[in-house]
Amino acid sequence: MNNPSIPPSEIHCHRWGWSRHLYVGERVSISEAYGKEGGASSLHAHQYKANSFLVLRGHVSLTGPDGDTIQEVLQGESFMVMAGRLHRMEFRKDSALHEVYQAVGGWPVDLDDIVRQDLGWEPGGGPSRRLG
Repeated sequence: MNNPSIPPSEIHCHRWGWSRHLYVGERVSISEAYGKEGGASSLHAHQYKANSFLVLRGHVSLTGPDGDTIQEVLQGESFMVMAGRLHRMEFRKDSALHEVYQAVGGWPVDLDDIVRQDLGWEPGGGPSRRLG
């Protein structure tokens, strides 16, 4: 088994806010994220990872491929997205959350398995980038 790593200075800036890893193991990773009010992720799916989210502060809407609301999630509530399910997170207020990725089917958790359906959709303009 690989030794877990915690890269505290690696911040990923996105059009919707930022995220960083708190823990990365072989089969599970934990991240913290901050979403700006009015921001939204692209419509995407993770092929080999299930995601669990705990909203620490704010209000997040989870929407599907047709823009339909799947779930409204408030401070203190959580939601889960199964591997392969298309989803978008829309931040109704400034929001802080913890995200747990769990690798499924024997795949490593650090595999880049994201499939985006609407590149360039995210509000705010400019590409996502990595700092640190």
